[in-house]
Amino acid sequence: MWTLEMAREVDPSGDRTLGILTKPDLVDKGSEPQVNTTAQLSNQILLHYMLQEFADKLQAQMLLLLQEKESLNVLLMEKEDLARERQNLKEQIKRLHAAQQRLARFPC
Repeated sequence: MWTLEMAREVDPSGDRTLGILTKPDLVDKGSEPQVNTTAQLSNQILLHYMLQEFADKLQAQMLLLLQEKESLNVLLMEKEDLARERQNLKEQIKRLHAAQQRLARFPC
């Protein structure tokens, strides 16, 4: 199988090699062991592709989660800011109410 040998020469790690097995039913007598080897190689390439595809999808989902986490952190900070502002307003109303009661005691 000179094509596999040629592929190994230019891509020894097999990272950029794509194997396509066509017409396995038309294999010449005596070539079955080579076809079995090629089929095993094809399975390895397919597994590598599937793992790579899964890794890409996983990375994309992790990026989405990180972005969502950032959005949630912003919302939580806004909620904390609103809670502080609400507390400040309550204290101001309390002080204004106390001042109003003190002013009501003065004769006009």
